[in-house]
Amino acid sequence: MYPAQNYVGEKKISQLTLDIYPFTGKGESCYEHYQDDGESFDYRSGSYNLYDFILKRSGNLIEINISKTREAYGEKYQSFKFIINGIKPLEFLVDGQTGKIENDDDQFSFTVSNTAKKIDLKF
Repeated sequence: MYPAQNYVGEKKISQLTLDIYPFTGKGESCYEHYQDDGESFDYRSGSYNLYDFILKRSGNLIEINISKTREAYGEKYQSFKFIINGIKPLEFLVDGQTGKIENDDDQFSFTVSNTAKKIDLKF
C-alpha cells in the first residue's frame, strides 16, 4: 500500500506497507514487489528494484523472509510496515531480536528497517 497521491512523484515513498491476511494451516505464499521511478523508461536499462517476501506458516509459527533480488534503482525503501490481520502474536522476532508491536486490535502492525531479513511470529 502507498499513501494517496494526486500524481506520480508527488510524495517521496520511503516505506512500503504490506497488509497481510495469513492463511490457516500449513503453507507458503510469495509476493514480489517491483519499484522504479514510475515516470521514465529507465527500467528498460535495468534501473529498478525487486523485493521478495515469502510467508511460511506451520502450526503456530509464521515466518516472513525478505530478500532484495535486485537493487539498481537509487530510491530504496527505508522501511517495511506489516499489518497482520486475524492473529495476535505471543512472540515477535526480527532477525532474532524482540520486535515492537505498534497496535493490538483485530490486527497488529510493526515496522522493520530495510535491512531486516527474517520475521518470526509465534501465536
